[in-house]
Amino acid sequence: MTVCYNISPDLNMVIYVCRGLVNGADIFKTADIVFRDERRRPGMITMIDLFYAVENFYLEDLHASIKRIERALEEGIVPEPIVFLSRSKGIHLWAETIQMLPSKVLFQMKAFDSMDEAIVWLDLSAFQGEIIKFWHDCIALSENS
Repeated sequence: MTVCYNISPDLNMVIYVCRGLVNGADIFKTADIVFRDERRRPGMITMIDLFYAVENFYLEDLHASIKRIERALEEGIVPEPIVFLSRSKGIHLWAETIQMLPSKVLFQMKAFDSMDEAIVWLDLSAFQGEIIKFWHDCIALSENS
């Protein structure tokens, strides 16, 4: 399991790059580290690249995701947009399931087969070059970890 991340304050974005066998606990552990990173600001977009990972997610991970979202809402933290980059039908279903949960706050979570699709959905086409460069930098960082 390897989950690396990097933060771009200029793009208002956090990108995780996952490699090898990855489960929900790995993502949550990294999310807790990201939350304490001094570069992170509220409202940042989170992208989780699972293209190089073997997902090992279970129903318990879905329940843990829901609990984390509910806890954040109780603490007054508005969930930030989360994008999964994966060709896995399971990840797409995961994102759709969480998106359908009843909530008082509009929660944006979606899975895409490509970075280009994600950029369009986020309405960030004007920054496509910068986002792709940052993503490639994150991938390089993960290869060196």
